[in-house]
Amino acid sequence: MRDIYLPFSAWYGDNKIPIRFPSGWKVHVCAPRWKAEIQREEISGCFENPHGSERLRELARGRKSAVIIVDCLARPTPASRILPFIIGELEKGGIAKSSVKIIIGQGAHRPLTALDFRKKLGRKVSAEVYVANHNPFANLSYVAESSRGTPIYINSDVMKSELKIGVGCIIPHPYAGFGGGAKIVLPGVAGIETMEYNHDQLVRNNAFGVIENSTVRPDMEEVAEKVGLDFLVNVTINVDRKITNVFTGNFVKAHRAGVDFCKNAFKTNLPDEFNVLLANAYPLDVYLIQAGKAIWASEKMKEDGIVILGGAFKEGLGIHYLLERLKSKGRFKVFERQTKKRVIIYSENVGVRELREIGLLWHTKEIESLKSWSDVIRRIKTTVGGKVRVAVLPCGSIQF
Repeated sequence: MRDIYLPFSAWYGDNKIPIRFPSGWKVHVCAPRWKAEIQREEISGCFENPHGSERLRELARGRKSAVIIVDCLARPTPASRILPFIIGELEKGGIAKSSVKIIIGQGAHRPLTALDFRKKLGRKVSAEVYVANHNPFANLSYVAESSRGTPIYINSDVMKSELKIGVGCIIPHPYAGFGGGAKIVLPGVAGIETMEYNHDQLVRNNAFGVIENSTVRPDMEEVAEKVGLDFLVNVTINVDRKITNVFTGNFVKAHRAGVDFCKNAFKTNLPDEFNVLLANAYPLDVYLIQAGKAIWASEKMKEDGIVILGGAFKEGLGIHYLLERLKSKGRFKVFERQTKKRVIIYSENVGVRELREIGLLWHTKEIESLKSWSDVIRRIKTTVGGKVRVAVLPCGSIQF
C-alpha cells in the first residue's frame, strides 16, 4: 500500500488527511513547485517598493478616510497576516484606525459572520477596525457604464472613502485568467447587475491561467479604474496556504508581477497517460460550487477515465447569488465545467441536494458522491479496466 497526505479543509482546520492506494497501482503525485513561507521582515519589505505606485503611506497623506476591501472565505487569502502592515502604513500617512473601514468583498457569496471576521482578519483587527459585509443588492452607488456596456454599481461605503485599497490572492481562474487584482472590485464590491453583465455577457474564449485571452479581465480593470482603486495588496500562497510573496502598488502592475510569480509556482506537469485523476479541491474546498476549478486536468484524460474530486466542503454547496439569478433565467454558461468524464465527489459533506445541483452545472458522463475512501477504491476497481494509473493534484484548484 502507498500512503500520501493531502491538505484539507481550508478555514476549518487546514489539516492533512491520509489517502491510501493499493500497492499495484501506479500513482504519480503532480505537486507544484514548493515555495517557503515568507516572514514578517520580508512582508514589510514588499511595502517599501510598490509596483508603479508611491508607497501607501504617501498616498494616505492629506486624505481623511480609507477603505480596505478584503476577499471572503471563498478565497484562501490569509488577510490577518498583512492587514497590520496596511493599517500601519495608513497611520504613518495620517489616517487613524477610526477613519478606516474594512469591507468584505464577497461578491455574490454569503456574508461573513463575526467568527468569520476573526478567521479572515484576525482577532485584533476585527475588534479595533470597523468591518462590514458588502451587499450586492443594496447600499450601491451608480458610477458609469464601461466601454463594454457593463453598468457599474459599487458599494457606497467604498465610493465614499477617499483612499481605496484592495486585498486578495493571486490564483488561477477559469475566466479572468487569474484571481486577484481588479477582481476585488468586480465582482468583490459590485452590484448584482454589474456582476451579471460582466460574468454572463462577456464570458467567451477564456482559459484557465491565461490572462491574455480573457474578455472579462479588461472589463474588471476598466471598472476598477473608474471606481478609483488606489492601491493593491495581493499575496501568493503555497500548498499549506502560507504566504510566499506579497505584491503591492498599482492594481494592474502589481497584479501582473504576481501572476508571473504564480505561473512559476503552480505550473504542474502531468504524466503522459493516466486513467484516474484525484483532484484535491484545497484550498477552495469550503464550497462545492467553487471546487470545479480543481478538475481542469480531466481534459488530458481518455473518455473512460474517472475524476475524483476530494474536499472537505464544510459549507456544502455554498451560496452564490449570481448563480441563482442566472439559474432563474435559464442561463448557466458561466459556471459550466464541460467535462464529460465520470466524476466521484469524495466528501463527508456532500448529500443528495448538493449532488443534484452540481450535476446540473457540470456536463458529466456520470456523477456520484462517496463518503468513504475505501468505497472510492472499490469503485475504481470495478470501473477501470487493466492497469490503474493515478494522477494526484494535491491542491488542484490552484494548480495549472
